Amino acid sequence: MDHNHRDMGTLGDALKGLTSRLRRVDFDLLPRVVEMWPDVVTPALAERCQPVLIKDGLLVVHVPSGAYAERIRSDEAVIIEALSKLGAGAPRGVRTVVK
Repeated sequence: MDHNHRDMGTLGDALKGLTSRLRRVDFDLLPRVVEMWPDVVTPALAERCQPVLIKDGLLVVHVPSGAYAERIRSDEAVIIEALSKLGAGAPRGVRTVVK
C-alpha cells in the first residue's frame, strides 16, 4: 500500500510539472504566426523552417541545419518586429532547433 501511495505522489508531481510547462505555451497565437510566416521570412526560409511553438515568449522554429538556424537568428529582429503586430502576446525572441 505504501508503494502505491509513493507512485501516486510521483504521478502527481509529474502532472504538476507538465501543467506548469503547458501554461507557458501559447497555443492560440501559433496558428496566426504560421499563417504570417511566409510574409515574415524569405521564401527559402518559409519553405524549410517551421514555427512550431511559442513558449515563455520565445518562438521555437524547427530548421533543417545549422546554416538555416544562423539565418533565422540573423533575421530575428525583423521576425520579431513583423510578429509584434500580433499584440501583447507576440513572441519577444526566437529559438531554433535543428530537426
